[in-house]
Amino acid sequence: MTPRFIAAVGDVFVDRPEPGAALGGIAPLLEACDVTFANFEGVVTDRHAPVPGASDASIVPAAQAAPLRVFDVMSLANNHALDAGHGGLADTIEALESAVVGAGPTLADASRPVVVEGVAFVAAAAVFPMGTEVQAGAPGIAPLRVEEYYAAPFPGMYLPG
Repeated sequence: MTPRFIAAVGDVFVDRPEPGAALGGIAPLLEACDVTFANFEGVVTDRHAPVPGASDASIVPAAQAAPLRVFDVMSLANNHALDAGHGGLADTIEALESAVVGAGPTLADASRPVVVEGVAFVAAAAVFPMGTEVQAGAPGIAPLRVEEYYAAPFPGMYLPG
């Protein structure tokens, strides 16, 4: 069996004056790996504004997404994936050249693993605004539900204790 070099990073965001600088320091390392994975903590769209309660801080124009091409697999299972609504999520999935896990038009799509170089990737979120999880007839993120036995400190958020 041939060894595989896998790089996995946490939250990635590229909204800055020089988007390439977001990953500039580690891009050579990522490019040298066989498989790369990240959680994209935002929305890529030129057409959709923030939904009520969301900030435009997590929304980037498509022109700034180029640095994300270094990733083979991108998770969208996070609390910002629907900051620009269902249309913003669809735009993000379309804009990313990476395989996407953790979000989609149906629960089956959002939960489906992606296999790259013999490595399977899945993603789900346990902390997310209510209503952003995939529902019947509505796209969203793959939810990871946890039973809670305390009062959550942030009303309106699923937040396991």
